Amino acid sequence: MAYMTVAERTARRFRFVRSPSYRSWLVLLGLTGLGVYIAATSTGSCIWSVEQRAATASTVSYRCCVDSTFLWRLLCALAGLGLGYVCMDKWEECVLDKSQGKVTLTDQAFGDRFLFNYKKTIVSELDGITNVTVEKEVVRYAGTGYQVVLWFDSGYSLAMTSSCSFARTPSEHEEIAKQIIAFLGLKTGDDDTHGDFKSGKQD
Repeated sequence: MAYMTVAERTARRFRFVRSPSYRSWLVLLGLTGLGVYIAATSTGSCIWSVEQRAATASTVSYRCCVDSTFLWRLLCALAGLGLGYVCMDKWEECVLDKSQGKVTLTDQAFGDRFLFNYKKTIVSELDGITNVTVEKEVVRYAGTGYQVVLWFDSGYSLAMTSSCSFARTPSEHEEIAKQIIAFLGLKTGDDDTHGDFKSGKQD
C-alpha cells in the first residue's frame, strides 16, 4: 500500500491523500463473506428446556423451544462485518496551504464516510513547522512501519497519517519528507540517519 500520494501541488498549496488499499477492501469483503457463510450454514436449536418430576413419579416435561437460527445468523454476519470494519484503512488527507497559513489533517473511517459524513480534522499553523522527520515503528509479527511526522516550534508533533505503512525501506516516506521540506523552504540538516530528516527554517 502506498503511504500517501500527491493529489495537488502548486506554488501555494500541497495536498496529499491516502485511501484504503485493495488488500483492505479484500479483508473487509472476505471477513463479511465468512460471517455470511457461517450464518447461512447454521441450523436452529432449542435454547431452553426444563424438566420437572411430579410427586406421582411420572415425568412432566416443560420445554420452551425457541428457534435461535435467526439470532445466531445475525450475530455471525455482524461479527464478520465488524472484524472487517476494524481492519479497514482510513481515508486521510494532509493539506499544506500557504495562502491560509494552515496545515490541515483529516481522516475518515468507513462508517464516518458512508454513514455519518463526518471528518476528524486537525488544523495547525503552517509557519510553526520546523522539522520534518521519518519515524520508524517496529510492530511484532507485522514488520517495520514508517510515518512522516511534522514537528512544530512549540514542541508538539503531528503525524501525516493516523497509522504507519509497512515497507522494507523508507524510501517513499523519505521522498515525501523531502518534497515537504522543499515546499516549505526548510533547511535540511546533515544527520538523516535511518531516514530521519532534521530541518530548520532558512534565515
